[in-house]
Amino acid sequence: MNSTMNDLLNSIENLISIIKDKMVDWWWLEQGEYPLVKITIIGKDANNSISFKETPRISLIVALRKLRDNVQKLIDFDTKERINVLHRISQDLLRIQRVVARIQDINSLLNEYSHLINISSLENAPMGIRKELFDLISNMREAIMKEEDETWRTILKNFRASLDKLSNKIAAPREKKLVVSEKKVEKKEEKEEVVMEA
Repeated sequence: MNSTMNDLLNSIENLISIIKDKMVDWWWLEQGEYPLVKITIIGKDANNSISFKETPRISLIVALRKLRDNVQKLIDFDTKERINVLHRISQDLLRIQRVVARIQDINSLLNEYSHLINISSLENAPMGIRKELFDLISNMREAIMKEEDETWRTILKNFRASLDKLSNKIAAPREKKLVVSEKKVEKKEEKEEVVMEA
């Protein structure tokens, strides 16, 4: 049992360390502080029976610390109870690992569209674009927490399509401005030629 506990504790500590390193780049998740996952709190009730209570959504680091506490409580349970507790712990750990993998997917996607993020953060950015982007990011946060694995690739594909659409919206007015300014330059050059001929 000690070996299983130590393995679980090592896995959790490694995950905490990895997340702490990466979460500084998760600006869209408040540097990892955004409440994303629910976790089971394991204890004993007044009758000394095993009890499972679910937390509200909490940040990944807080969730992992609570999971670590649950592992350390294993010693308080008999063999039969430990099997139930280990089952709940493994479910929670898998949920966290899935969330982390999805965060990395979205973070990579947002890095590809960093130009869009930079433009939307400017003071003179169109409000419509800014609102659309932050609504999309809000939807991304919600999607991370959904249980279905089989639809994740589709969700990610749809997010990419939405980001492409936003990029095109920003590019269209800029291209129009470039065409207008090129025409102004051409007209100015034509006027200068006429003056010189006169």
